[in-house]
Amino acid sequence: MVKAETSKKTHRQMSRSEETDLQSRLVQVLTTIARNEFPDLVNESSEFAQISTALAQAQSRFWQKSFPLLAQLKPQRQLSDDQPESTYARDAVNAATSIREAWQGHEEVKATAPLVSSDRTAISKALKILLEGKVVQQDVNEQVCPICAYDLVKTLSAARISEIEGWIPAQEKESLARQILQQAVDSMVGIVRKIVDQHDELLPTLPKAEEFLEALKDASEELKQAVQALRKIRHEDEAKLQQVLSEGRELLNKPTAIPANQEDCEMLIKQCADIIAGLESVVTAARRYRDSLRAVEAAVGAVARVDPVYSLREAWLACFESVAAIAADLRWEQAKRRAQKDLEVIRDAFMEYRKQFLESRRTSFNQGIEAVWNALRADQYSSFSKLHIPPPSGKGFPVEIEVKAMLDDGQQKKEVDALRVFSESQVNALGIAAFITRSKLLGHRMLIFDDPVQSMDEEHFQTFAQDVLTHVLSDGFQVIVLTYNDMFARDVSHYHYDHPGYVTMSVRLSRREGCVVEEGNRRYSERLKLAEKKIEDGNLAEAWKLVRLALERLYTVVYAKYGPPGFNPNSWRDQAAEYMWDSGAGTIIEPKAPGSGTKLKDILPTWQERTDPTAQKGGTSTHNRTQKRLQPDPQGASSPL
Repeated sequence: MVKAETSKKTHRQMSRSEETDLQSRLVQVLTTIARNEFPDLVNESSEFAQISTALAQAQSRFWQKSFPLLAQLKPQRQLSDDQPESTYARDAVNAATSIREAWQGHEEVKATAPLVSSDRTAISKALKILLEGKVVQQDVNEQVCPICAYDLVKTLSAARISEIEGWIPAQEKESLARQILQQAVDSMVGIVRKIVDQHDELLPTLPKAEEFLEALKDASEELKQAVQALRKIRHEDEAKLQQVLSEGRELLNKPTAIPANQEDCEMLIKQCADIIAGLESVVTAARRYRDSLRAVEAAVGAVARVDPVYSLREAWLACFESVAAIAADLRWEQAKRRAQKDLEVIRDAFMEYRKQFLESRRTSFNQGIEAVWNALRADQYSSFSKLHIPPPSGKGFPVEIEVKAMLDDGQQKKEVDALRVFSESQVNALGIAAFITRSKLLGHRMLIFDDPVQSMDEEHFQTFAQDVLTHVLSDGFQVIVLTYNDMFARDVSHYHYDHPGYVTMSVRLSRREGCVVEEGNRRYSERLKLAEKKIEDGNLAEAWKLVRLALERLYTVVYAKYGPPGFNPNSWRDQAAEYMWDSGAGTIIEPKAPGSGTKLKDILPTWQERTDPTAQKGGTSTHNRTQKRLQPDPQGASSPL
């Protein structure tokens, strides 16, 4: 709003000021702005309060010009917003009690004291003055009366002085009682005077209707409505108060005399109490009038604010009235700026710490995922690259993690978003790697894998069983693997059968037996024991399956431990059980467990003879038929048995 460049500069400096005594500084700034902006009203010698008075008068003149009747509408005294509630009614009750008590005391004095006439009262007062001035001697028997003209005749005796002095106490008592009564009456009338004066101060007499009509001839519609509302409120309140006001003014215009009797006392009390009760709503009416007058002033101000000089004066006066509050706001702004700087330093420190902390955690997490990934996958064209954390941004610095993959086509390498290029199998492997790494960093001691190879091929079955499980077992984890894939289960059993904590459990469901959980069915000794039980139960088909599995396990375990280098542990998949025995398993087992070879070898024909009632002694031997069935078929697949 300011126009002068000096004012603008001073204002900017104030806004950024770091001084401690902001209130004094603000006074200087407002003084400088007033001198720059209102040179016709303010000079160099004008003090702060003088400037305010000059600008307020200029605003009033502007208002008067816009609406000349505004000065007549303003009351002698403005009702404050925090005006306390009226106590006139309570004060009137107390004053009435005082009048009654004073009247009672006055009557008691009159009844007990001797009657002293007015002339004797005057004589006693005169004597008292003469005695105090030592014109008359107290203890002289006879002396010349200073009032008489007889200088040689002693007419004033001691007896006469004593007699006159006896009138004084009664006169004083009666005078004091009258004085107390007069004060009580004056107090009651004084309450009436206060409330009438308050009405006259807060509620001015409105101009005549013709004057309003002339003043509003060219006024805005808003001003006309505001003035109309004010006149309506004033007329309504005045109609309620007029009769009581007249009675109050009539009472105040008459001399207040002491009541002649108790009936006069009660009449005076009732008259005053009625007037006070009738004028009790003066404060309420004054509030209504004040609010209506503010609306009129606002309407006048709305017209006046079109003038930029008027608006600037109004803004300056508003600042003048709120110097302390503005200084407090500026101190608050200073505190906010200092706090902002401190917070920026703290923010930068947190950012740096966050960067270091996240980088250390990212590195650990990244290395853990990379180790598991490399153990699980060996892809040539796409592989896990790293976890990437972008620089912090946004409110609260949320942590974002991006998974990067490396694509290699033999000519160039390119790092891309892993989740957009990885296959389902690769995403599954990445999830397993992240799961294992996170568990390790959080200090977990047990891992449970629920069918972790569901989207992998057989090659990765072996990789997971051999490398990944070995990796987590070496870190001290207890591992539980759940799977419905029998091939994967065999791989796990093959690579970890001799681990001291290894155990397998199988779950099967049948209508006859329900849900059955069996432990240890992967070790060949337990399989043979279970097979024996199946034979005793007559379940020969299940018994043979267990024998077959036992031989496969025996073959792979023996060859894995004692066979030639480069032995393929998966070769059992393409071999018959008898072939595995004849091809070298028996040769290795016999020295380790003498006599066991023949027993194991005889299982096949013995089982066939026990389970095939059609076998003839003269026909083809059961052993030959069984052996034939167990030979590899031309395609290398295992026999149905």
